[in-house]
Amino acid sequence: MSTNEPTNSTPPRDGQWDNHPFAPGPPPASAPAQRTPAAPTETPAATPELAAGTPAPPLPPTSAEDAAAAGEPAPARKPRKTKAFVLIGAGVVVVAAIVAAAVFFFTRPNGLETAMDTCQGLKVIDAIDDPESAIYISGMDRDTTTALLKDHAADRLRLVDDSKTLIVTTEGEDADPLGVSTFWLGCALEQLDAPARVTEAVNSTRALDGVQDAEWDGYEAEWRYHPDDGVNLIISID
Repeated sequence: MSTNEPTNSTPPRDGQWDNHPFAPGPPPASAPAQRTPAAPTETPAATPELAAGTPAPPLPPTSAEDAAAAGEPAPARKPRKTKAFVLIGAGVVVVAAIVAAAVFFFTRPNGLETAMDTCQGLKVIDAIDDPESAIYISGMDRDTTTALLKDHAADRLRLVDDSKTLIVTTEGEDADPLGVSTFWLGCALEQLDAPARVTEAVNSTRALDGVQDAEWDGYEAEWRYHPDDGVNLIISID
C-alpha cells in the first residue's frame, strides 16, 4: 500500500494559499537603486609653507667640491665628447703634417738641382749682379756682361745620374783668356754652400796636382785642372 498522497494538479483558486504551509510570502519591496559613488577629485597637495624663521632646505650639490664640503657623494657627470673630438682632431692634424712633410721631403729639389737652376746659362748674371754674391762685380753693366758671357754660356753646367751628379766645366786659357767661364764655377760652389777651403783648393789647383777631392754637407767633389781644358768639377750626392 502506497503512503504517497495523490498530487492534485489543479491550480489553486484565489484564497487557497492563504493558510497553505508552502504559500509564497508577499512580494519583496523593490530595493532602492544603487548609485555609483563619484570618483573623488584629487586636489594637489598644498605646498607647505615655511614658518617664519625656518631656514630653506639646502640645494643639492652641483660640483664635486660642493659635495665634498657638504659630506655628500659627488654628482655623476655626463660623459663629455668634446675631449674625444679634440683628440681625434689633433690626431688628424698630426697625420696631415707628417704626410705633408714627407711629400715636401721627397719632392723638393736637392741642392744640385737648385744650383743648376740658378746658375745655368745667362742666369748666372743675376748672381754676378747681386752684392751678396761671392762673384759679384761692382759697377757691372748688365748689357755689357750679357754680351761677354753669352759666347761662353753653353754647357757650363750639366745635371746627370737622376739629378745626383752635377758637372761644372770651364774653358782653357786659349778659348777663354779672360776667365769668363769661371763665373759658372763660382756660382755653383756658392749655391752648394761650399766652404772656403774647397773654393780655395779648386781655384789654386795646378795641372801637376792631378785629381783632387773634398767633402762637405753630404756632397762629394772631385776635380782636376789643365791649362788647355780648364777645370772639370764633378759634385755628387748619395
